[in-house]
Amino acid sequence: MFDSEPDSGSLQFLSQPPWKDVAIWAVGVLVLVLVASVVVVLLNPFGASPDVGETETVELVSGGEVVSTVTVETAVTKDEMETGLSNHESLPAGEGMLFFHSESGEQTYVMPDMDFGIDIVFIGDDCTVQAVRSADQPAPDESGYEPKHQHTADAKYVLEVPQSYASERISEGDTVRFAGGC
Repeated sequence: MFDSEPDSGSLQFLSQPPWKDVAIWAVGVLVLVLVASVVVVLLNPFGASPDVGETETVELVSGGEVVSTVTVETAVTKDEMETGLSNHESLPAGEGMLFFHSESGEQTYVMPDMDFGIDIVFIGDDCTVQAVRSADQPAPDESGYEPKHQHTADAKYVLEVPQSYASERISEGDTVRFAGGC
């Protein structure tokens, strides 16, 4: 026989909108995506392509010709940039470090805890060499922060290589090429 009045369990089912469960699930997924996005931004604050500590190949180009290829470690995070090459005892020819800044502007590099001299190549966002500075290692009684150890120029990228390596191959106005930016 047909009961004309639905039981209370049926009414409860009919009173809950079917989209309510889907909405709760969608909000959960959205929160998860937002948290993941925040984590990615915090781990890569400079927005650069390469991963921290990864190696990359940089080509030094003068007069339209590749004059040298350098294998570099990348520095993207604040800690990597502050440490730089100071944890290296030496730097063989053809090796270096490439620093990625969030935007082009005046960059100042110093020489604390450095055991060897380097060339510092300041590179604009258009991949043009803005300046090549020779940086001597600090004397035993120097901290590496003295004015004579401060090197400044406009740049989005900065390349550090062994002293005289870059200055013998490229100069202001030349270019560089690498997969992470230029």
